[in-house]
Amino acid sequence: MERFWSKVDKRGPDECWEWQGTLNNKGYGNFALKGKCETAQRASYLLNVGEIPDGQVVRHKCDNRSCVNPAHLEIGTYSQNNQDMVNRNRRKYKLTIAQARQIRERLANGELQREVAESFGVSKALVSHIHNGRTWTEGWRVT
Repeated sequence: MERFWSKVDKRGPDECWEWQGTLNNKGYGNFALKGKCETAQRASYLLNVGEIPDGQVVRHKCDNRSCVNPAHLEIGTYSQNNQDMVNRNRRKYKLTIAQARQIRERLANGELQREVAESFGVSKALVSHIHNGRTWTEGWRVT
């Protein structure tokens, strides 16, 4: 615990507590916990709240990637986290799960990925990821 908190700018109880240690390429903190590299928010949750059930992720209520204040963290599904990103305008594209289903249906009916991407105003790469289950699945996951 002492090693973890030494890397945190801890402010008032309602404020974000900023991670001062190493960040990954997406701006999330990194912390080695029990021999495993964890994101700092996940380590904070594990150290201060408890276990994280399988299939669950640690979500930020404050929308601040470097925040590790346990009061600003909650667990949820990948789909909930993905929907948070859309609701808070953090995605480069604005799709809903319903639109992802439509994309999958259109591809299943033989439409080209390029055509589907153009009609939704997203990249062909995103349509490919949706088609292959890499994003926008009901239990959103990254492979």
